[in-house]
Amino acid sequence: MGRMHMRAAIVSALALAMAAPSVAQQGTDILSYAVNDVAAGWVPYGGNHKARGIEDAGVQGGRAIRIEVKAPGAHPWDDGANVPITRAVAKGDPLVFAFWARAPKAAAGERVTLPFAGITQSHAPYDQVLKGAPTIGSDWAMVELRGVADRDYPAGELQASLQLSVANLTVDLGPAFVLDLKRKAGAAPAAANTAPLPSTAHAMGATNQEAHRPMAVPAGRPTWADEFDGTAIDRANWRFDTARNAAGWYNNERQYYADGRPENARIEKGALVIEARRETLPKARFADWGGEDYTSARMVTRRTLGYGFYEVRATLPCGRGSWPAIWLLPPDGAWPDAGEIDIMEMVGSEPEMSHATVHSAAYNHASNSQRGAQTRVAGACTAAHDYQLDWQPDAITIGVDGRSYMRVERKPGDGMREWPFNRPYNLILNVAVGGDWAGAKGIDDAAFPQRMTVEHVRFWAAPAAK
Repeated sequence: MGRMHMRAAIVSALALAMAAPSVAQQGTDILSYAVNDVAAGWVPYGGNHKARGIEDAGVQGGRAIRIEVKAPGAHPWDDGANVPITRAVAKGDPLVFAFWARAPKAAAGERVTLPFAGITQSHAPYDQVLKGAPTIGSDWAMVELRGVADRDYPAGELQASLQLSVANLTVDLGPAFVLDLKRKAGAAPAAANTAPLPSTAHAMGATNQEAHRPMAVPAGRPTWADEFDGTAIDRANWRFDTARNAAGWYNNERQYYADGRPENARIEKGALVIEARRETLPKARFADWGGEDYTSARMVTRRTLGYGFYEVRATLPCGRGSWPAIWLLPPDGAWPDAGEIDIMEMVGSEPEMSHATVHSAAYNHASNSQRGAQTRVAGACTAAHDYQLDWQPDAITIGVDGRSYMRVERKPGDGMREWPFNRPYNLILNVAVGGDWAGAKGIDDAAFPQRMTVEHVRFWAAPAAK
């Protein structure tokens, strides 16, 4: 079903649900419905906010909940609001979490990012079935998140959830709905609605910024490099990111990222090896293990790198379910507002297809508006190739082996929402497992372990940035 037709179906279902929440539409199971009241539907939680009902003729139903956070807790999830899901969900069911929201204190044209919106387990370990970090403005708008259930969930196992622990945040929430677009209530799957619903999380790549031109490696010595020619990973250059192990990693990924565990990250024959393995770990030895069935490593440069030319020479894993990535994030700031640059992503279900993408508040995969391109790299799984980025103040160009295939240029009038790429970022190397994109066609456990081998990482700072 096309995107516009799908959205029309969702809006129709929401409108009818508003009039009669107990009525299931053809092919649509209304799993949950939140009325506009603090006491029913939305369930605010946390101790750092105030919540109250308000009257507002501008929102469907004429009532809303206002949640005000002044001084947030230490974590984005310390305050928020949930909508219980009382019905069971089957593996493969296409789900929609849709809700009306606005930021009433936002300035004209300003967008406010909610740290998290999605569907999670209603208890620890709070596995995420679908997720996003939507932005809202001062006017009422419907936020829509879509995904596919990764397994069967019994009744009461899931909840729709918002994380709102942001300083000085005021958000108004209107009615919310969780829909299953595959089934009628109490019925078997409808034949006419068995096609998987496109998920924003599945579509992290893009094909809208193709550019084919030579990319020349700068002359002279790199400003910074790691040739991996020692006997161990240089901890002065790299740290291991393990921050989300206990809570679960973004995009519903399935891996545990180890800290310096040689089975997952090591120097071998003059190259860095990041290896994803099918295994569980003992909680007694790995206190932050969150029950994951796979292990891997995520390495982040200790220094930030900015404008200039990057080259990472790597051989990639291609087993179904693997998700190697070479990318950059800023050291702080909310996603996607602070930006993301993906030099290379590849999912094992599409071997040899390299994706280059950039994300910002205005253009990101949560809203299916990301900018990027893709190219086939013959032999990517069996031989090393040079994955390259030329990052300049007004343009980002990404390519392979001296030839670009993606270029995004800053337009006149672009501000931080469109172009946050104006400060140094950290470079990240990792191999994820499964998740909304790489796991969309399942994980081939027999193919593991899967490894990314990196022969060198080199960075030449732009002349003005040296």
